[in-house]
Amino acid sequence: MTPDKRALSRSHVPATVPQNKWSFGVATSIWTGLTPIAISMRIRPLKRSKELEQQSASHERPQSQGRRRCALRLLECLDLSNQDWCQVAALLHDSDPEIAARAGAIALAVADRGNKELAVKRMINLLPTSDWLLQGEIQGWLEKHLDVALLSINEEIERREVAPASIRTKDHVL
Repeated sequence: MTPDKRALSRSHVPATVPQNKWSFGVATSIWTGLTPIAISMRIRPLKRSKELEQQSASHERPQSQGRRRCALRLLECLDLSNQDWCQVAALLHDSDPEIAARAGAIALAVADRGNKELAVKRMINLLPTSDWLLQGEIQGWLEKHLDVALLSINEEIERREVAPASIRTKDHVL
């Protein structure tokens, strides 16, 4: 096995890295032990790919979207700082629900209270367009940070409850 393949092989996982944090065969070990500058160098391509997508009228390729999702899963496993959050903050408004939700999860972990509240509102807005698996993850993140999320959750429930019964019956989030 070549060194490149060995670095991406699942069998070379450090004992401290949980196995369920793997996706597409990329090791979290490439992120551990990095300085904030090195992390920001690896985050920049996430932002650049989104900027390129916005500049061109064409849609993002599924492979590129998968890589960005995977990178955010890896970032969730790290001990990030508020400065690192600033590098990822633009992804909170990404058109892909999973990318936006994972950016929100990072915000809930490391951002200041204002950004946490913004992330909560964005996550709540993502619920109707998310698949059931992502909805479960969002629910878990909101429950974990209930002190920040409770006000926004209650506001959303009140907003949805005043809707006519015909609309409420179709609302699978409420």
